[in-house]
Amino acid sequence: CEFSSAKQAVDSALAIQEAIQPYNDSRPKDFKLQVRIGIHVGDIVLRDGDVFGDGVNVASRIQPFASPGGICISSSVKEAVSSHPNYNIISEGQQELKNIIEKHALYRVETGYEDEIIHIKKPTISKNRIFIITAVILLLGIIGYNGFKYYKMYSDLQSLMSKNIDLGDDRIILLDKIFSTETLIIAEVLKSVFSKQYSNISVKEISDSSLTNIYNTLLSSVSWELPKSMTLLNNHSLNDYFETKGELKPYYDARIETQYALEYNNKNYIKVAQEQKDSSTTDIMVKSNANIGFFPFLFEVNKPHNDNKYLYIIEAKLINHDTGGMSMGFTHNLTSEQRLTNDMTDWIIKEIISIENKDIIGKVIQVNQTKVMFQYCNECSDLIEKNYIITAKRKYIGTDEKLNDLIETELKIIEAQDTTSKWYKEFYYHQFSEWSLSEISRIRNDHYYIGVDSSLGFTYPIPIKLQVTETFDSTGVAIIYEQENPYINIKVGDLLYIK
Repeated sequence: CEFSSAKQAVDSALAIQEAIQPYNDSRPKDFKLQVRIGIHVGDIVLRDGDVFGDGVNVASRIQPFASPGGICISSSVKEAVSSHPNYNIISEGQQELKNIIEKHALYRVETGYEDEIIHIKKPTISKNRIFIITAVILLLGIIGYNGFKYYKMYSDLQSLMSKNIDLGDDRIILLDKIFSTETLIIAEVLKSVFSKQYSNISVKEISDSSLTNIYNTLLSSVSWELPKSMTLLNNHSLNDYFETKGELKPYYDARIETQYALEYNNKNYIKVAQEQKDSSTTDIMVKSNANIGFFPFLFEVNKPHNDNKYLYIIEAKLINHDTGGMSMGFTHNLTSEQRLTNDMTDWIIKEIISIENKDIIGKVIQVNQTKVMFQYCNECSDLIEKNYIITAKRKYIGTDEKLNDLIETELKIIEAQDTTSKWYKEFYYHQFSEWSLSEISRIRNDHYYIGVDSSLGFTYPIPIKLQVTETFDSTGVAIIYEQENPYINIKVGDLLYIK
């Protein structure tokens, strides 16, 4: 909703806090819905249904100074509403706002619902963030991060997000060829994105005859380690498959991957994949009925250092042919001629085993500080016992929830006044971390491998271990046993698995 005046924005903020109270009055202390609201008057730009500008940035930085159930406003808002006698406005003094040079005089508008016990004058965290900018719009999150626009396509994914796609009982794996010819643009984009990792190297395509030899060696290695329950479609068996159908093996290439490399500044991967579906890596999986596909890309390094002769990239895809759901992941690295086959095999087999294990055993249904209640499936009752250690993953549908979690992580870092820890450095300086300011920018700028409006799910490991303390018929209780990152907490809906 838009606000034509600062007074209208303040009145709306007061109404929000009042409306929340009946809910909070009926909830235990640890499960209340605590909202902090920041208000600022400033210039904005409306573009593609989104809001940008200095006004948005300042409002997002003011909000953490509000108490739970409270409202914090800038001096410009205070001046606009000071003539109205209905507000009790209290000065919070001059405050430094993150990434904003000038100090800002901030004021508290008393609501009568503030949490008096933890009222503080520094940035704090809340479960819900609401920023209000007069004459603009009511915002439900920080908007307007600029800068890094690289798509997540090339980030290492530790797992293939296999639990988001039901593959049925069969495992048909496609490993048909290694790409190099006419895909050099992929390597060049990878080098530009990971400039530190691949600094001062140049690469070239590999001849078809060399690729054939490398492919045959890789195929033998993967076949030897592949679980017997799985079917491998290789170059020869794929030809035989289509021959039994009275067809020739369809032509396909890396058109999705190369086209995305050309357009990653303007389009996300899903959009490119939809436009380039015919004769693509996805198309051959559909036509061959493969539900797991591995597509390696290989390039030779000119003047290699430390025997790192090759740069490899492996794309992995999972497809549910009944629903059309797709999940995907990538890895990449430099390697020597001696290690090449082992390195590529190790990653492929690790992902296959992760898919086969079906390790998800339940999900979190309630959190109370360090205690967690979880629900598990009937088939998993024999897997859960007292003192067992279980680990968490978080599933996202689209990107809104991931964005909210990232914002919450940043506000926790601000609250802790942390400027030195490795978690602070990872969040602000590691451009390709899953939990970083750059990740926020990728999502906000639609340069993410899952589109904002996508129904596809994707899963990330959460650096938290739980220890089971009690078990019942279909539920259990656990305590936080180890929390690697203090700014990432367990939450309702997180998936649990036995590592």
